[in-house]
Amino acid sequence: MSAQSLFKSLAKLLVFLRTGAVIVAALTCGSVHALGLGDLQSEPQLGKQFSGRVEVVGYEGSLESLRVRRLYGDDAKKLGYKLLTNHFPLTVELQEENGRAFVVLNSKQSLKEPYVELLLEIYWDGGSVVRQYVLLAGEPTH
Repeated sequence: MSAQSLFKSLAKLLVFLRTGAVIVAALTCGSVHALGLGDLQSEPQLGKQFSGRVEVVGYEGSLESLRVRRLYGDDAKKLGYKLLTNHFPLTVELQEENGRAFVVLNSKQSLKEPYVELLLEIYWDGGSVVRQYVLLAGEPTH
């Protein structure tokens, strides 16, 4: 047997073993839930308070198992994000509506800058997801 055919046989065996390990892990894990953060639904305007929401994609179950927070400063840097804008104060909370979960964002202050970056993290017992959003505020409509 040549070295090349031996290498091919070992590669096939490795793929087979890897596939088997994935199947065993999936069968023994109970249920696996993958969550994500959807698009930001908002129409930010300069001089107005901000409000928006983000759907939690793949949500099933109870809000009690989820946590959400806004990351900035050192927390963002630790994850490799360099945010260009200063911290704009927002409340961030989870809400459920018709069996769907949303991250709801609200400000008490009006938007003074046309460009604001947000970094949101949602986490649960099985993991976490971080997503960056950019707000481009338009001129207020009358």
